[in-house]
Amino acid sequence: MISYSFFLFLLVIPSCKERYEELELVRTDYDGKKLKLDGYYYYQEPNFTTLFFLYKNGVIYDPGSKKDTDLNKIDSFIIKIPPLSREARIRWGIFQVNVSEINIETWDIVSGGKIPTNIRKYNILNDTTIVSNNDAKLIYKFRKFSPKPDSINNFIK
Repeated sequence: MISYSFFLFLLVIPSCKERYEELELVRTDYDGKKLKLDGYYYYQEPNFTTLFFLYKNGVIYDPGSKKDTDLNKIDSFIIKIPPLSREARIRWGIFQVNVSEINIETWDIVSGGKIPTNIRKYNILNDTTIVSNNDAKLIYKFRKFSPKPDSINNFIK
């Protein structure tokens, strides 16, 4: 006889499995000159810094935000990123450049249900500055940085 708890276990397991939507953008190599790729782009508020890396293979890597605005400390944070944090799908995505706009698609952080993707659009002001189409205060600047984390991951083909 199957116990009630075993039956409940069978019902709960499928709902715990994370399900991710497919990315809409198609990964294509970026060989343009509109954006620099030998570092990272960052945005700062008074108490934190958000950043991401762009790669020639059309991949974007977002190591997360840091509660700091000292860029030298941000550089140290990047160097010490543990390998396991790079295994989170929500840290990865695809970007495409169209004339003077960059589209970035990543997975969103949500609780429960299907994990959706989100495409954010930015205007490229020059090779070191991009601005959100939705919020003119959201300005990302470029910072040269080496060595960049590599773009190898299990989520973007």
